[in-house]
Amino acid sequence: VLLAGSGLLALSGWFITASAIAGMTAGVMFDVFRPAASVRGLALIRTGARYAERMLGHDATLRAVAGLRGAVLAGLAALPWPEQQRLRRGPALARVVADTDALDGLPLRIVLPALAALLAFAGAFALIAWLAGWQMAVWICGAHLGPALAAAGWGLRRATGLARQALRAERDFRSHALDLVAVRDDLAVHGRLPAQIARAMAAEAEAARLTARLDAVERAVALTQELARIVAMAGALGLGATGIRLGMFGPAIAAMCFFAAMALAEATAPLRRAVADWGRIRDAADRVAPMLEQ
Repeated sequence: VLLAGSGLLALSGWFITASAIAGMTAGVMFDVFRPAASVRGLALIRTGARYAERMLGHDATLRAVAGLRGAVLAGLAALPWPEQQRLRRGPALARVVADTDALDGLPLRIVLPALAALLAFAGAFALIAWLAGWQMAVWICGAHLGPALAAAGWGLRRATGLARQALRAERDFRSHALDLVAVRDDLAVHGRLPAQIARAMAAEAEAARLTARLDAVERAVALTQELARIVAMAGALGLGATGIRLGMFGPAIAAMCFFAAMALAEATAPLRRAVADWGRIRDAADRVAPMLEQ
C-alpha cells in the first residue's frame, strides 16, 4: 500500500510536469499512454492492496487474539483453587477481554507498519538516488525519519507511564462498576452504596484525565511528523531547483521528488498511534504472560 501510494503521487507529479513541458515545447513527441496506464495501475494496486491488508491482516490478528483469549482463560482455570478464590471478577475479566484486545495492536499498529515503512523508505531512497542523486534521497528520507524517530522516542518516555496509569484507572473503574452490579443490595443495606458510586466515578474521571494527557502526547508526535513533512518538501523543492539549474535532472524529476517527499509522510504516520499504544501493550503483555505459562 505504501509503495503504491508513494509511487502514484510521485508518478502523477512527474507526468503532469512532463506533459506541461511537452505542451509548451514545439515539435516534441511525448508518450502519454504508458505513464497514464502506470497511474491507473498503481491506483488499482493500492486499492487492492488496502483491501487485502484489511482482510488478511485483521483476519489473522483476530484469529490470534481468539486463540490467545482461550489460552488466558485456560491459564486462569489452571490456577490453584485458593488463588482463584482471591482473584476478583474485575481483574479476571480484564485479563481475558481487555488485555487480549490490547495485544492485537502489536502486529497491526507496530510490527507491520514498521516493516512496511522500512520497505517504503528503502524503495524510495533507491529510486530517488538513481533519478536525482543521493543528496536528494538522503534529504527526503532523513528529513522524515530523523524527526519521526526522535518524536517517537520522546513520546514513548512520556506515554508509557501514562498508559499504565490509565489502564490501572480503567481496571479500578471496571472493578468498582462490577461490584455495584453484583453486590448492590448488600452495599445499600450497609450504607456503602454512595461511597462505592463515588469511587467508581472517581476512577472513571481519573481514567479520562490520563487518556486526555496521552492524547496530548500523541498530538505532539503528529505535529512533529507534519512539520517534518513540510521541511522535507521544502528541501526537495530547493534541491530540485538547484539540480535543474546545474543540469543534473529535468523539472519533471524535480517535481517527482517533491511529491515523493509529500507521500512518504504516510509511512511514518502510524508512529503516533504506536507511541500511544505501546504502554498499553506492554502492560497487557506483563499480565497475560503468566497465564500462558500455566
